[in-house]
Amino acid sequence: MTSEGGAAQMSMKGDVDYSATPPEMAMTMTNPMGGGKIEVRLVDSVMYMKMPTVGSGKWVKVELDGKDSPLNGNLMKQLNPGAQLDSLKDSVTKVEYVGEEKVAGDKLDHYTMTVRSDVFRQLQSELGGDGAAENLPSTISYDLWTDTSGMLRQTKIAIGDSGTVTMKTSDWGQSVDIQAPADSEVMELPSGMASMMGGSDT
Repeated sequence: MTSEGGAAQMSMKGDVDYSATPPEMAMTMTNPMGGGKIEVRLVDSVMYMKMPTVGSGKWVKVELDGKDSPLNGNLMKQLNPGAQLDSLKDSVTKVEYVGEEKVAGDKLDHYTMTVRSDVFRQLQSELGGDGAAENLPSTISYDLWTDTSGMLRQTKIAIGDSGTVTMKTSDWGQSVDIQAPADSEVMELPSGMASMMGGSDT
């Protein structure tokens, strides 16, 4: 996943295990403007984050369904592409089939949707965000590409002055091994950090 053209430019790459319930994930985020890499793992409904400025190399542990959760548990739902599209359906005003296109050597079917931006403001609220989605245009262009098996392979969302977010998915069906860090490498969420991430310190 990459975000470009807006104030918050970054790239993310990783694996998601959909055989687990809820899904599990291992991801690395890179900010091209500096600040280093952030590693994230989601295992058994617990998020672990390793950040260059926090914890001296240890993983910070965040219970996604706990009172200090910055994401209120909704991140799990957003890991499922089907759930993402389902959350959009009532806000879609137009769908067009663009045609067959070759992407990274594969023939994919390209569709474009016009989506009311209110659904993205709601999603931001559910994920504990604040502010940026208030400045969105009234409608957003959402493009998606599927392969011959109907699997989602690419999405691109144009969000006005906030730029463009592109997500590519590949290697569907391949096994991945995602594990929580060792206990000795984990620390609890520092006091004050939860409120910075959108959670509560109470």
